[in-house]
Amino acid sequence: MSREPVKVILGADAMLQRATGIGVYARSLAQHLQQIPHISSLRLFANGLFLDDEVLLADPINKGDATNPDKNQPELTARLRLAGIMRATLANLPGVAALYKAVMPSIERLRLSPFKDHIFHSPNYLVPHFDGKNVVTFHDLSIQQYPEFHPAPRVRLLGQEMERSAVVADHVITDTELVRGEVIRFYGLSPEKVTSVPLAASPWFMPRTEQECSGVLKRFNLRYKAFFLFASTIEPRKNIRRICEAYRDLRKSTKVEYPLIFVGAPGWSSESEHSDIQELESRGWGRYLEYVDTDILSKLYSAAAAVVFPSIYEGFGLPALEAQQSGTPVITTAGSAMSEFSAPHDILVNPYEVSDIRDAMQTIVGRKGAPVGADEHPASPGHDLSWEKTALLTAELYARL
Repeated sequence: MSREPVKVILGADAMLQRATGIGVYARSLAQHLQQIPHISSLRLFANGLFLDDEVLLADPINKGDATNPDKNQPELTARLRLAGIMRATLANLPGVAALYKAVMPSIERLRLSPFKDHIFHSPNYLVPHFDGKNVVTFHDLSIQQYPEFHPAPRVRLLGQEMERSAVVADHVITDTELVRGEVIRFYGLSPEKVTSVPLAASPWFMPRTEQECSGVLKRFNLRYKAFFLFASTIEPRKNIRRICEAYRDLRKSTKVEYPLIFVGAPGWSSESEHSDIQELESRGWGRYLEYVDTDILSKLYSAAAAVVFPSIYEGFGLPALEAQQSGTPVITTAGSAMSEFSAPHDILVNPYEVSDIRDAMQTIVGRKGAPVGADEHPASPGHDLSWEKTALLTAELYARL
């Protein structure tokens, strides 16, 4: 059955910065929406400007690295670069944030006024001031439920703006059923107004042999399936201090020699987390590789004995799915968003219990197993997830508005 053509404007502010989960989501969604026949027009909009989709939608695997826009996008103008940097810091600066809040509505309304026949989809919490139909994606309610993990100005600004977005949006998308329920309850929304559309991992994340990982293993002096990996932003919400404590307990009580490797950009208020990581490094027990590109990350995932990701709170937990798709078990949080797609070889723990995390690591060491191929567990919910499916479900939602 043919559908009516749909014109879409996609918020692209997350594409202007070094990609974390939201940046990967926005870029992947945009790439795959382009392939859907009834999406007759797709425009990208950020910081009051329409962007060049040919620059921002480059294939992250074949044409560059999706996690490092600076490598792929030399054509980005200086004003867009500056806009992206400013947007990333505004929420932490009370005076500038207030000015941004006062000025941007007029700029958005002026720029978007000729496009009222489009649907505007913000993949990053905040809908613009736009007189057409709006869709917004709420990835989590972290600032509402765990404000202590965020700067106070960000909590105030985003809290107010997310409430406005929840009210004025024609539809709200969440990544998981867990967050869908949270959004419905917190904002008092009709269940029909909120839909969960799961994320996906890039096909670049796949099981790899020791030979395929050999270059990365040699570079970082690691052994195949003989190290633990943490891959996410270094910040309090990720539970890094308990991970480090659990690992210290493991090393003190056993002769395990699996190092604990940390990958990720520094986050807000992470001094204590970095101090714990440095203490492990000083003993020769751990290493901090900072931010690595997709190619290196994919091989670290495949080569790790397990990914340790018992986060306090996640809206989805993309590192857990990337690890699962790489054939690597995940130690993650019971009852969390990650548990919605956990595989049989994953271990679910209480994130507040250091002993749970330590025992899970000990279990992984005892397995001494080969990588698990994604096709070996077709019943795992994560097996059926793809960015094509994410885009298709999203496009079907647009068509219903």
